[in-house]
Amino acid sequence: MSTEFNFQNFLENLGEYKTRSYSGRAMYGEACLAITVDNTLQAMQDIAFELGKIVGEWDDDNVPCPIERLLRDELRDIRSDSMGRDSQVIYWPNMPYEATKSDFDDRHCDEDCDEECPQDEDHHSRACNAKWDAELGARR
Repeated sequence: MSTEFNFQNFLENLGEYKTRSYSGRAMYGEACLAITVDNTLQAMQDIAFELGKIVGEWDDDNVPCPIERLLRDELRDIRSDSMGRDSQVIYWPNMPYEATKSDFDDRHCDEDCDEECPQDEDHHSRACNAKWDAELGARR
C-alpha cells in the first residue's frame, strides 16, 4: 500500500465537498485548504467516519498508516468561520490549498474580460489553459 495521502484529494473524492482556498482570521493573507458547508457538525462527522475507515482497513504492519501524521499534526488545527446565512467554511491553516485546473477554468482569461467580451469560448479556454500551464511551471 502507498504511504502517500493527500487530504485535499480525499475531501474532493468524498463527493460532497468542494475544496477551495481560504485565508482565515489571523492568517495575514496566507491561504490554506478549506471547504464550505451548510452543516459543520455533519461535515466533520463525514470526514471523521471516512478517515476512520482508512485507518481501520490499513493492514500493513510494517508501514505506518499514511494518515497517522496527518491526524496527529495537521488535522488537529481546524477552524471555522461563518460565511453568512447558513454557510460555514471549515479550514486547516497549516494545510496549503493546491490550485486545480477548474480554479482557472472558473475565471475569465483576464480582469479586463467580462461576460460582454467579444471573444469566443475557445479564446477563454486557451487563455485559461495558458495560465494553468504557467502556474504549474512556476511550482516546479
